[in-house]
Amino acid sequence: ANIENMLDFSVLYPKTKFIVLTNNYRSNQEILDLATTLIKNNLERITNKIKTINKKLISTNKPGKKPQLFTANNDIEEKTFILNTIKEEIEKWKEPSQIAIIVRNNREVEEYTSLLNQNQIETESKLKNNILKSNYIEFTMGYLKIITNPYENEKILIDILRSQISGLNQI
Repeated sequence: ANIENMLDFSVLYPKTKFIVLTNNYRSNQEILDLATTLIKNNLERITNKIKTINKKLISTNKPGKKPQLFTANNDIEEKTFILNTIKEEIEKWKEPSQIAIIVRNNREVEEYTSLLNQNQIETESKLKNNILKSNYIEFTMGYLKIITNPYENEKILIDILRSQISGLNQI
């Protein structure tokens, strides 16, 4: 939620009683504590604006493994670290269905799905697939554009040639 909405609401209705839900049913306490440590540096956090609010979350789950914090220098380093960590867990006989990657947006779901599938790691996603955005449809549409006007867009031609679907990248 937008913090300004909450702040404006409390100004418009000064008798507002805030009820903070503190029980967390999803994560263990170790994850919640790490998240709290990271987010308390956020100056826009509501607890920094309204001092009477305490958002100390309490896990209802049993204690778990302490989360590992990794700071990547770039996107490639981050994805490599995650891929290697997943491979290590699978080599230790961890069930792949017990491994999850939580991401911010749908684009990242697609990127990680592609990366893991390229490394023979099956994935399952709650992302609703749009068939019109599939690699096959984009390849076909690009191919049709090139047939219609071969000189219009060389980027499309290069993408087609680089595509796994074309089979040319395997030569």
